[in-house]
Amino acid sequence: MGFRTVFVTEDYPVKWPDWFIKKYQASIYIDDKGCLSSKREHKLYFTWEDLEEDIRKAIDWKDMPRKRFIVVYMHECGGIVKAEIRENGIVFLYPTDWAITDSGLGNHSYCYGCEDYRGEV
Repeated sequence: MGFRTVFVTEDYPVKWPDWFIKKYQASIYIDDKGCLSSKREHKLYFTWEDLEEDIRKAIDWKDMPRKRFIVVYMHECGGIVKAEIRENGIVFLYPTDWAITDSGLGNHSYCYGCEDYRGEV
C-alpha cells in the first residue's frame, strides 16, 4: 500500500550521464531521444525522491533547445503534477480544476508552451 506514481517526460535530446543511468536504470526507461518514463508505478517518496534534482544536475543546459525540462507525474488517485525543471531551480504545478471534454486532447490542438511556468524559479 502507499501512494503510487508513474511519470513521463518531454523528449528533448538529452545525453544522460552514466551516473544518472546507473542510478535509475531499474525504474526508468530512457529512450534514444532523451525521454524518460517510469517502468512501472513506484512510491515517489522512496524510488524517485531525488529525481527532479538529479535531472537538473544531469542536463547539459547549454545544449538544451528550450531552457526547461518537464516531468509529468500521474498519481494513483488521479492527480497530476508537472515539474518544470530549469538550470536554476524547479517549480511544481498542478491543475486547479477539471473540465469535461470531447477527446483526450482536451481543448487544445498542440502543447508548445501551453502551460509553461512564467514566473521566476
